[in-house]
Amino acid sequence: MNKLNTNNHLLQNAVSDSLLIELDDWHYQCGDKCCDMYGTDIYLNGEKLDELYAEDSKNALKAVLEKLGYKVEINYR
Repeated sequence: MNKLNTNNHLLQNAVSDSLLIELDDWHYQCGDKCCDMYGTDIYLNGEKLDELYAEDSKNALKAVLEKLGYKVEINYR
């Protein structure tokens, strides 16, 4: 299946089926409390996406659309 057909297939599935996007906030603090890290993991239909900065809406949107096979450029107006 070529890339165009794959993208059409993904789009048809996205339209005919619902997409479940889940955001999971996390927080980590080491034992001596000298390090404090937090973030958000993003899941698309139960699959964790490889996006380290999903708490930023631009990054989350781009990660989901790219997982669906789109080339994405997001600009601010």
